[in-house]
Amino acid sequence: MKPRVATLISLAVALALGLGQAMPLDASSTSPAVRTVGTMSNVDEQSFAPQADGGLPVEVWLTKGDASIKLQQQPPISFRTGTGSNSRQVSVDESIKYQQMDGVGAAITDSSAWLITHDLTSSQRDALMNSLFSPSVGIGISYMRLPIGGSDFVLSQYTFDDMPAGQTDPDLNFFSIDHDRPYIIPVIRQAMSLNPRLKFLASPWSPPAWMKARPILGGSYLLASNYQTYANYFQIHSGLSGRRHPYSCCNRSK
Repeated sequence: MKPRVATLISLAVALALGLGQAMPLDASSTSPAVRTVGTMSNVDEQSFAPQADGGLPVEVWLTKGDASIKLQQQPPISFRTGTGSNSRQVSVDESIKYQQMDGVGAAITDSSAWLITHDLTSSQRDALMNSLFSPSVGIGISYMRLPIGGSDFVLSQYTFDDMPAGQTDPDLNFFSIDHDRPYIIPVIRQAMSLNPRLKFLASPWSPPAWMKARPILGGSYLLASNYQTYANYFQIHSGLSGRRHPYSCCNRSK
């Protein structure tokens, strides 16, 4: 997939963040074109202590469907007990707890990192990265998915241990992340510097083709005889990450 086309998809989550029709912020804000993103990342409990009026502050970031507003911070709103004038109400039962939310974010893919690096000037790149990852001047993305090798949005398909047709590498002697060094890793490092509390999910799209029943990346399945080899593949990747930030692996593989 061409990188300019892929960015419309792979960066859309990060740049537009128009996640469904939002609830109006007040009785007068009823335009269905308005989307909202509330970000509460990288704050301590005191930041959300009850205000003098009894409410809890919520940051509001707006993106309009017509793109006239993109990631612009709005005046904060508050949660309060009781009912308000809005026809849509949110009921919270503090006695019921479900799973903890680790963070909110998007994926850094091969295509998006290439575009950030090559299609933007230095000032444009810094502005974009700050708007995405900075907790103070941006939306403070707090969770990032990192493909282990290629994904659906790449300049060309790859893994970290590709071999010529007919050859295998069970000892992973040719494992290499060199593909990611020129432009993917620098983007990740910049994101980490902007948000030191950033968490990561390492996510494989496919094992190396030589590990599969049919030696192709798009389709087929992992051979049972290569289960341990694939586990070792993840272990090497985890070790190379340095584990300086919270890191989890893995959530899918074809």
